[in-house]
Amino acid sequence: MKNKNITYGKKELLADEDFEPKNIKVRINTYIDLDVIDALKKEAKRNGEKYQTLLNQKLREIVLDDKITTIKDIERRLKKVENLLKVVNH
Repeated sequence: MKNKNITYGKKELLADEDFEPKNIKVRINTYIDLDVIDALKKEAKRNGEKYQTLLNQKLREIVLDDKITTIKDIERRLKKVENLLKVVNH
């Protein structure tokens, strides 16, 4: 017997941009090397992010050539430049 008391949300409560592919998440199952996941988790922890978010960002950059510029991204890049300058100056 079907439940006739199901309530569905109203589409008009959502913005059009909510339906853009970049805003829709899809659950997948895949195998990734343990060392890769460990590195992602370490990097995400350093940046105060979730590793799944970081993985998605890195895939977006590689596959879609779509750089996401956030404050954390800028800070990370500045840190890399500082480290490179230290190496060059020594």
